[in-house]
Amino acid sequence: MSYATGNHHDGTKPYAILRSRFERDLTAAVDPAAPWPERVVAAIRAALRSADADPPAAHRLTLPVAGRRSDDLASFTAMVDDLAAKLCRDAPAVPSPERTARNLVLRVARQVLLHLETQPEEPVTAIAPDLIVFALTPYVGLVAARRLADRPDEIS
Repeated sequence: MSYATGNHHDGTKPYAILRSRFERDLTAAVDPAAPWPERVVAAIRAALRSADADPPAAHRLTLPVAGRRSDDLASFTAMVDDLAAKLCRDAPAVPSPERTARNLVLRVARQVLLHLETQPEEPVTAIAPDLIVFALTPYVGLVAARRLADRPDEIS
């Protein structure tokens, strides 16, 4: 049974299981010793690969950003806050760092959801360059963000 739609046999809530699997994917893909911008790129690419690998799970994880699943809203908010806190660590200075990071995480989630719902035939990884530029520009500027986004995904 898919965790995206059913309950786990031990009573674990499906959203918690999906979140845990998603976070493991990110942790495995991000080298903590890499420079901050490269960690962000790796995390975005890993998140999108995860969405491609299991679109129903990605849909379930991101659906609360559209306000359509109130029963998962608290779990979604906690995930966003955790990801935003990780984004803030070692980040270049920006005005309102916590708000900036949280808004970026929410926007990335929204774009993933929109892509899953409007272009299901196209891999979610196709939007990686745009999301990388969007996420990094406030921190490193547009030119550096584009340079990082244009690098090929090293993990296949």
